[in-house]
Amino acid sequence: MKKHFIIEISFIVLIWFFMSFYKISDRDLWSSGETRDARIAQEMILSGDFLIPRFNGVFTPWKPPLFHWTECMASLLTEKQVNVFSSRLPSSLSFLIGALAIYFLLSGIITNQARFFASLIFLTTYKFAWMSRVAQIDPLFSVLVGISYLIFFRFYNFYENLQKKQRSLYLLSFYVFSALAVLAKGPAGIVIIAGGILLFLLLDRNISFVFKILNLWGILIFIFLGGGWYFALMITKGMDFVSEFFINQNMNRFLKAFDHKKPFNYFITQFIGGFMPWTFFFLSGCLAGLFRKKKMSKIDLFSFSCVIVVFLFFSISKSKRGVYILPLYIPAAIITANFFSYVINKEYSFSLFRVSTYLNAIFFTCLGSLFFIFQNSFLRNKLYQTIQSRLSQFDRIMFPKIEAIIQQNQIFLSLIVLLLVLTGALLLFLFYKNKFSGVLYSIVTVMIIINIFFIHSIIPIFNRHRSLRTFANKVNKTLKGNQPVYVFDTPPEDLIYYSGRKIEPLLKLEEIKDISPKGYNNIFLFTRKNYAASLEALSFKYEILFDTGIQHIEGVLIKIEK
Repeated sequence: MKKHFIIEISFIVLIWFFMSFYKISDRDLWSSGETRDARIAQEMILSGDFLIPRFNGVFTPWKPPLFHWTECMASLLTEKQVNVFSSRLPSSLSFLIGALAIYFLLSGIITNQARFFASLIFLTTYKFAWMSRVAQIDPLFSVLVGISYLIFFRFYNFYENLQKKQRSLYLLSFYVFSALAVLAKGPAGIVIIAGGILLFLLLDRNISFVFKILNLWGILIFIFLGGGWYFALMITKGMDFVSEFFINQNMNRFLKAFDHKKPFNYFITQFIGGFMPWTFFFLSGCLAGLFRKKKMSKIDLFSFSCVIVVFLFFSISKSKRGVYILPLYIPAAIITANFFSYVINKEYSFSLFRVSTYLNAIFFTCLGSLFFIFQNSFLRNKLYQTIQSRLSQFDRIMFPKIEAIIQQNQIFLSLIVLLLVLTGALLLFLFYKNKFSGVLYSIVTVMIIINIFFIHSIIPIFNRHRSLRTFANKVNKTLKGNQPVYVFDTPPEDLIYYSGRKIEPLLKLEEIKDISPKGYNNIFLFTRKNYAASLEALSFKYEILFDTGIQHIEGVLIKIEK
């Protein structure tokens, strides 16, 4: 038994390594979110003030500080420099902790096979695996929510067999992780944790159990740990903090969506794509649980309740991003793993599993066909001509760059095409041989191979067109001393992080007229390329020094004579 346990844990760690940790530092920090959070953490270290988040020296209470604190702690491994590695390490470790939490906290609740399956499924979901390689708050927040869910259910499931001290320990742990979730992303943590539990208790007809969750010390810990930072900021910053964090960043974002505004059904496609390649098995698991002759198991009912609450809560929000629903990935992995276990143990009919296997076989075959299209120059050009009008500006820039990827990886691409097509055939073969666990292991293996392929071949090409590092290095070579850069209508986060310079945002381009830089004869402006012509209307003499095409921005550095 001990040997079996060691092998399973070793597999979990090994899969995490290749899906998340492997070459985590090879890619630059891309998005404004990555660079912004990294810079906030670095400014905390430089100032010694870990209470008040600042970006570019400006008070920035957009998110609670837990993720920034984890970046600061990780920087102890990198000489207190918040670099690519220390920025992404918290997300990657959160991914591993989530997989291990599934494995350990489900012990005695579901079969050993099912909890091992659940960890593997979680580690090989497309969206969470990718986000674990990104320096953003959502993986950490989602794992904290997931652990809170698991601790509660363990407390609920074993309540009658627990001694008083054990009950207190479970409750205190539950309140600690719930508080950390709130400290990671704010009030959303309270809503989705409490909402998932309440819906489950209602469906299980045991709503009175709510009173057994209440614990004085746990509540005090939750208030102190989860709310301490909020109270401290309200005392030190007053209404500035309340207005920006609670009203603007939370209430207005939820009700009005000043950015990322999406329709109510947005998360349907986001989850279908993000939870691949397990989506079909998850949906079959839900249907099997809802319509099976026996009552749905309590762990499936609880997981289903958590999925529904997370999905509906963020669907109601006007502001939507695919990463918002990451907290439902742990309960979804549990439902999916249980479905595999039920089929293997012949507790379900094979009809839904057959459909899921067919659909996955089609999925991998179609994915292989897509790779083949990109590999074939004639088909690739035809595809590009067909969809060109629907592509974003960045996609139109990047699509021709795929040529370089293909030329450098012809042999590897051929192997990937062959692998994906053979995987589709293998899934059908294993199904008809009743090797249902083999279906799962085959999918896990293919996901690892595809992930390694992307890390080695695709990401380096995209990195050159998503990173502002080279551009920022040119800026630093061009400007003297601590001369600031003025920015108009262009996200300044990447430039601030990579250049380390003071950036002065402009609300209007005309504000340049009022700038009188002391000790400098020229003004340097970073803006979109199409604004350069507007400088002529302002009667400025200017020179475009160099440009960049990162993301969807055609940014230029302009030298303006004063």
